[in-house]
Amino acid sequence: MAYQQWSVVYGEQPSASKWNILGTNDAHFYSFLGDNEAWQSYTPSFQNFTAGASTVEAKYIQIGKTVRASAVVTLGAGFSFSGSLRISNPVSAISDYGVGQYGSAGYLRVRDVSPGGSYWGVVRIADSTYAAPSLYNTAVANYTALQSLSTGVPITWANTDYFALEWEYEAV
Repeated sequence: MAYQQWSVVYGEQPSASKWNILGTNDAHFYSFLGDNEAWQSYTPSFQNFTAGASTVEAKYIQIGKTVRASAVVTLGAGFSFSGSLRISNPVSAISDYGVGQYGSAGYLRVRDVSPGGSYWGVVRIADSTYAAPSLYNTAVANYTALQSLSTGVPITWANTDYFALEWEYEAV
């Protein structure tokens, strides 16, 4: 469907037929923007992390091939880490990010509720399926390196601690 134009004269009250043209143009705009203009909830899957009774709030929006996602995980009873945490992308990412390249796609905040403190990091695209929240660690051979969230990194995890992340990437 092609985009339809219309115009009004100064002071004219547009007729119903002119207003209806706006609705018919929606299909034209959605054809290149996508029709997912509202944030949508999704249930992420994790690698190396069991949520237990944790609260997981995740959502995303896709406009064209651009996907923006966010998640907040507030730890509850029964959570556990078994390695480097990964969280699923709501929509598959393109392969150009490359395995091992881990381009930064967003930010991460870890909150240690007791005794208190925050840690900041980045979110990397690990592969087409998963994103990897990571923190900077300056204790690795005197250079700054990225280290994935895991048991004891960056804190001794406890109930009510949380991590929040937001990332953006190109979809397949």
